[in-house]
Amino acid sequence: MNCQECNKKIDRGCLLNCSSCKGPHHFSCMNIDSAKFKDHRQELNRTVKCGKCKRHSLTDTPALNSTSLNIDTNVNKANPILQSPNNQDHFVTENRLRDILRQEVSQIIKQQVAEQLKDIKTQVRSYQDSFEFFNKQYEDLKKSLDEKNEVIKYLQTDNQKLQSSVKDLTTRLSNVEQLMRESNVEINGLPEHRSENLSTTIISLAEAVGCSIGDADIQHVTRVAKLDKESTRPRAVIAKLRSARQRDTLLAAVTKFNKNKKAHEKLNSGHFGVSGSAPLAPIYVSEHLTPAYKSLHAAARTTTKVSGYKYVWVRNGRIYMRKDESCSCILIRSHDTLKSIT
Repeated sequence: MNCQECNKKIDRGCLLNCSSCKGPHHFSCMNIDSAKFKDHRQELNRTVKCGKCKRHSLTDTPALNSTSLNIDTNVNKANPILQSPNNQDHFVTENRLRDILRQEVSQIIKQQVAEQLKDIKTQVRSYQDSFEFFNKQYEDLKKSLDEKNEVIKYLQTDNQKLQSSVKDLTTRLSNVEQLMRESNVEINGLPEHRSENLSTTIISLAEAVGCSIGDADIQHVTRVAKLDKESTRPRAVIAKLRSARQRDTLLAAVTKFNKNKKAHEKLNSGHFGVSGSAPLAPIYVSEHLTPAYKSLHAAARTTTKVSGYKYVWVRNGRIYMRKDESCSCILIRSHDTLKSIT
């Protein structure tokens, strides 16, 4: 007869029948060692099942699936407990199989979880390194930004101080320049001639308004360049008199001459024998102001038109405004003063 497991011929001395299907098998094909077979042959014939019967019994167990059964076919080989010749229990019970499966599955899960945790730890460590790097970069940028802000604040404060100093120095320089012009008068509208004698013209102008000025009283006289090159008006004449008192005397005489006179009767080129193109050119005599004060004076005149002020004048290089006869005069020091008025 042949073995139902290996399909080879069985000698009488190696025959072992399955206790369930009674099929002939080699005792070695049923995982029984020779010593145990010789000592317990009859008992083994009553208790031992072949692999096929064992698989049928496991398939009938509802708690196990096909995958679990495939694992169980090699349980006897993998588990040293079942391979031990001294083990008297040759059957794998349902509970025992469950324990074995739990151990195997638990071990597999532990290995997989350990590998996954190792990968996660590696990723977390990489994220931590990246975070520490970016955090360091952020702290460096923040420190640098704080330093820059401190520098900016210092520069802003220093800039304000410098602007204040420049403004103060500009005002003082303008005052010094104006002080250097305290004896000067500026004459506008005087017609130009190639053969003109400005000293004689100024003496004639002073006589016309009733002011006595001699040639020795005029220290210097000249025409200055135009600010507007395209203007058709004659260049202004600047005359430096001997003292500021003579300047004030001449200005007072011109004001008195023009007072209460009609427009065509006020001081013009015909009053002191200066010929010009008809009609006669009006002559304006004023203090010689610096460019900064000229700009401020022009702005003050514009302000009087929009703010309701009636009077604006210059006295000793200073600009004054008055709203009407009953109001006190206001000293115009800068454009900020005009802004406060408007």
